[in-house]
Amino acid sequence: MKTFEIPFLIGALVALIIVFTLPPSLETGDLRFVSMNGQLQDRFALEMMTNIPAHTIIRFTDSEWNGNRFGLDEHDMAWNSGKQNIPAGITVHFTQLNSQAKVSHGSVRNGLHISQESDAIFAYLGSSRMPTRFLAVVGTDENAFGTLVNTGLQKNEILLVTGSK
Repeated sequence: MKTFEIPFLIGALVALIIVFTLPPSLETGDLRFVSMNGQLQDRFALEMMTNIPAHTIIRFTDSEWNGNRFGLDEHDMAWNSGKQNIPAGITVHFTQLNSQAKVSHGSVRNGLHISQESDAIFAYLGSSRMPTRFLAVVGTDENAFGTLVNTGLQKNEILLVTGSK
């Protein structure tokens, strides 16, 4: 084997390892909010529209989006989907968000405080308050989330709940 082939083979092997160990990326619309409630024990539910790989981290915030970033006045929550893949069609329930947050699949860190009057929740990939891809949003009215500029989300795709129920 020629010496110039060894670095090429090592590089190709590293590239294959990276490609096959990275989780598949979720797209906008791969999950959707089916409920949101800001009364007593805050809660919401998401329906999985595609298979969610094990150990996927999805972040949530009830902060408003201004087109470039989230505000700093609200809360953040991170959900780890857990050790098992979650199949499409499953609804995941998030409960007791304003105290000891619980989730029906996987685990959750932190919580949210959903307003009964006007609030929204964004689901996204990325780091805390730094989205790389928006997945879904739910709100109590069309202005509760700020703007949808630079999110890839469309107003006709948003679940609007009346009275945060």
